[in-house]
Formats: sequence, structure tokens, C-alpha cells
Amino acid sequence: MGKDDQNFGQKYTFEMVCHLQDTIPKAHIRHHQSPHICPRRNVQKQSLPHHDLLSWVRALACVLLMLLSPLHAKAETNDPCATSPYDHLIMVGDSLAQGILSGIGPDHRRCMKIIDLTQVSDGLLNTSPEEWVKRILGVLPRDHTKRAAVYMLIGTNDIIAMRKNRKILRPGSDEWDDAYREKLTRLMDGLGKLPAEVHWIELPITDRDRKTTMMHNRVRAMQEEAARGHIRYRHLNNHIADLDGFRFYLAREDGTKMRLRYKDRIHFTRHGYEFLATTLLQGN
Repeated sequence: MGKDDQNFGQKYTFEMVCHLQDTIPKAHIRHHQSPHICPRRNVQKQSLPHHDLLSWVRALACVLLMLLSPLHAKAETNDPCATSPYDHLIMVGDSLAQGILSGIGPDHRRCMKIIDLTQVSDGLLNTSPEEWVKRILGVLPRDHTKRAAVYMLIGTNDIIAMRKNRKILRPGSDEWDDAYREKLTRLMDGLGKLPAEVHWIELPITDRDRKTTMMHNRVRAMQEEAARGHIRYRHLNNHIADLDGFRFYLAREDGTKMRLRYKDRIHFTRHGYEFLATTLLQGN
């Protein structure tokens, strides 16, 4: 070690001792330590200026925010139920609603309590509006803090004759339309009073024959009109139809095609129902 290094070390040690002696109360200095080892200095206790204190507080707050934000984001990302919009989901309707229910994936099923109120071949002409509302009301959670939603899809089977005042009303007639609208009005009034988020799912476009397609189009239009101002109407056909209307296949992002519809041109394939369920739960 050179002489300069030794001088530097001695100077550094001397300054450290002097600093400690200034900061330690005299009562704690051992008797054999000389109080004159360091030059006398006026050591005054200085308080931090007010503006400097505020700056330090702000800086500390920013650091804490930066440290905690990633942890909070990570906690949200790791929540397996973050993408499930409800605690309870009640599926109501006919075989199409039943198919959408089957298309709900396992991740959502683990996070939501799903209640099945579907019935093959059911509809508004087979079951009264009041009975539909009563069924739903009977399964709604009593705990109103739970996020509950009702998804309802009927109408596929509502293209048959109905009886009113001992008179047979034929599908496509003005009398039939008026009677169906009256049923829809009663149903929408009841659904709008339920303590839950109610979604009316648009009747999917069909392509079976001219008369069936025409009646489904009329039913769809009346349903949308009746739902307006009462409950949320969920459009689906903009996802499953093109400018020409009905289509069997849907193009995937990778360029391949997925078959949407079953050969009867009314129902959907398994992949089709999965697509519908995902679209609805994502809020699209």
C-alpha cells in the first residue's frame, strides 16, 4: 500500500470517527475516548424544508404505486373467473337455447352456476307468458349480491296455428300476428320486472323452405320490437350470416372453415353452438 493510500485511509477513518462522535450523545462516549480528538464544530440540528418533505412524500408514493401496480395486475390476471360475466346464468327456451347451453366451455362452468330451463319444441304458443316468468322467478338466486343473468331464446316452434276465442288463427294472417304480439307484450312486461339481467337472444336466421323462413323472419321482427324498452336484445345474425343471408360455414382466423349449421338448416353443429355461447358471454 502506498503512502498516499495510507493517508487517504487515515483521513477517511478520522472523518468517520468525528462524524460518529458528533451524532452520539456525550453520555455514551466511553471515558477513555478523548473528547478533543476531533476539531470542535458547531453541529446544529437542521430540519428538512417543507417543500423538500413534500417532494420526498410524493416520490415515495410514486415508488409504492409502481411496486404495487404489477402485483395488482398479476392478481387480476391470475383470477380464473375474470372472464365469466355472471355468478348465475339461467338459460331459457327451446332446443336452440339448449344447444347454446351445451356450447358453454368448462372454464365458465367452473365459475358460474348454470341453470337449465330449456325444453325441446317449447315456445310461446306451448307455454303461456306468465308460466315462463314463473319458471324463471323460481330459480333466481335469493342473494341479490350475486350477478344473475337470464338468456332466453324461443320462436323457432312458434310458427304454428293458434286458437283464440274458439277461432283458429293461421300463421301469416294479421289475426295471428296480433295474437302473437299480445303474448310477446305480456312476456316482455314480466321479464322486465325480474330482479336479474335479462337478455333476449335473436332468433337465428333459417333456410329450410320459403314459408318457414318467411314466418321465422316475421317472428324475429316482432320479438325485437316487443323487447325494445324492456330488456336487452342480443343480435346474433350479424355474426353467423353474410350479405346473402344464411350460410353453413364460418371462416376462422387461420383461413380454415368451420361448419356452423346442421343439415336441417335450422339447428347448429357442436362448433356452431360453442361459437354462439362464446359470442354471447363475451358481450358481442
